[in-house]
Amino acid sequence: MGLGTKTAKVLSKLLATNTNISHLDLSNNQIGKKGFKKLLPGLLKNTSLIHLNLGCNDIIGEENDDSIFEKLIDHKSLISLNFSNQQGLNRNRIGWKGCMGMSKLISNNHMI
Repeated sequence: MGLGTKTAKVLSKLLATNTNISHLDLSNNQIGKKGFKKLLPGLLKNTSLIHLNLGCNDIIGEENDDSIFEKLIDHKSLISLNFSNQQGLNRNRIGWKGCMGMSKLISNNHMI
């Protein structure tokens, strides 16, 4: 759908106020790191979200730090998180620091 940074901000507001959303598939879009930062406040406020798919959004880069994963550590309802890649478009590339962040997320969030 080509969703990007501006859409992420709107989705954040919807997630913050709507407690009926349990699955959110945003795969194959152009959200990017800036869009994820705008989406994050709504994600953290939503207590009904159990599955989040952010595959193929260029959110995680090779030089990326581990903050994306660390910000999701305290999410209370999320049990499934997908950053996979398909078709080679807008790929998420997890480098060393990203792996360390993912490890912290998995170790500290007992729901995922």
